[in-house]
Amino acid sequence: MTAMELRLLPFIAMTGLLQIGPQQVNAQRETDKWYFGSNGEGLDFTGHCDPAPLGDGGFYGFEGCSTVADRNTGELLFYTNSEQVYGRDHLVMPNGSLHVSGSVSENTITQVLITSRPGSDVQYYVFTNQIQGGSVGGGGMRMACVDMTLNGGNGDVVFKDSVVYADTVSEKVAAVKHANGTDLWVIGHAYPGDEFFSLRITPNGPVYPAVISAIGKHYGGGTMDCLGEMKADPRGDRIAVVTSGQPHVELYRFNRMTGAVSDRVAISSPEIATSGNSWLYGVSFSPSGSKLYAARKNFGLPIPSLIQVDVSSHDSLEIAASYTVISTLDSIYGIHLGPNGKIYARRADLHLGAIHFPDNAGLACDFDPEAITFLEPPGPMGTWGLNNNITLAGYPCLSLSGSDDDHKPPLALIHPVPTDGDITVTVPEIPRGGRLVLRDLLGRTVSEHPLIRSSTQLTIQHSGTWFLELWDAQRRLTTMRVIRQ
Repeated sequence: MTAMELRLLPFIAMTGLLQIGPQQVNAQRETDKWYFGSNGEGLDFTGHCDPAPLGDGGFYGFEGCSTVADRNTGELLFYTNSEQVYGRDHLVMPNGSLHVSGSVSENTITQVLITSRPGSDVQYYVFTNQIQGGSVGGGGMRMACVDMTLNGGNGDVVFKDSVVYADTVSEKVAAVKHANGTDLWVIGHAYPGDEFFSLRITPNGPVYPAVISAIGKHYGGGTMDCLGEMKADPRGDRIAVVTSGQPHVELYRFNRMTGAVSDRVAISSPEIATSGNSWLYGVSFSPSGSKLYAARKNFGLPIPSLIQVDVSSHDSLEIAASYTVISTLDSIYGIHLGPNGKIYARRADLHLGAIHFPDNAGLACDFDPEAITFLEPPGPMGTWGLNNNITLAGYPCLSLSGSDDDHKPPLALIHPVPTDGDITVTVPEIPRGGRLVLRDLLGRTVSEHPLIRSSTQLTIQHSGTWFLELWDAQRRLTTMRVIRQ
């Protein structure tokens, strides 16, 4: 059996898919900009499958940070470190100081989140949590609203300090699309307690009460239980959680219709003691959702700082059997899936690590601890947090890889990415002698077919990462990554 079978369909039958593909790609450029560093560092993914380092940020981004870009152009809109909101001009918005009751350090450490307001193209919500379960200050989960039509187009905070969940909470916050495709679920975790809460956000605002799911470990053994990330997979039907105070990575199913969290799987790391702080901090799914990564502070000891498990089965025994140590490098903190399908890892120096092929099993994921180097500022760029945003299915810079010039149309489009098997490849202008070549990760040719029509349907039969090349008669024009779930 070949890894792929190719069949051509009439162009007219693909018209609907061709109209949908670019719209979905354009609507997902909100994550093209990241700001997170303590000296203004960030990443620009616009037009780059390998992001360009930035150094013009205005804030001190030690831990919880979030950034949003224009969904159509990828241009910066605003960003926050949970204390202040900065506009596209890198200045604090006029009303941009968020809730603090006596100290600028009283908002969340681990995670803060920006989401678009459902049904709006110009308004966004910012969700912050209290620091370490209320050990400093208090305030539960709070929401602010930013309107980008204000302040000369640089945006301003319309309202802030709106309590959306009043009980004490941990520092975790994630969001996924509701099953209706319009609303959002914003997910957090109580402290102390074992309760997840899911708050539905509609075009009219939050819907109360929140959906409560009492499941999993009890947070309360100290404020270290409040630290550690929570992430959703790109499809939004599973979440993963780590805490710095307790061992185990936790995997759950998430119901995008009801907001319920269920089906816990506890994933053990054999090298982490069952007593004392685990120092687990970062967690992220791969683009297909089949692999899960967790990162921790290891204090320079020869113990894992980055691990991988295969969670495609959601079976505890199979997951445990897939456990792989990816790195014992000194301390890896926040990790996050980028819009190019790579996972980035924050470290306490001038480098960001990158997992280049996160859907590949084991060391084939290709972790590079110094994938991105920033210019040396007065000191290191900080340690813990990376940009936090909704993890969306579909990776536009992998599909629009035909040109580095945003003003030129792409040479080819792939829809959907990732895929369950079937994809449509659209080549608006077929080059002379045009053909598609599919290769595996080792560069071996798997399948080849001449282009006859502008639209070609392909079925990829095996999960993993593949590379699809567009050629003319003499040379390769572009390469596109295809992720089969």
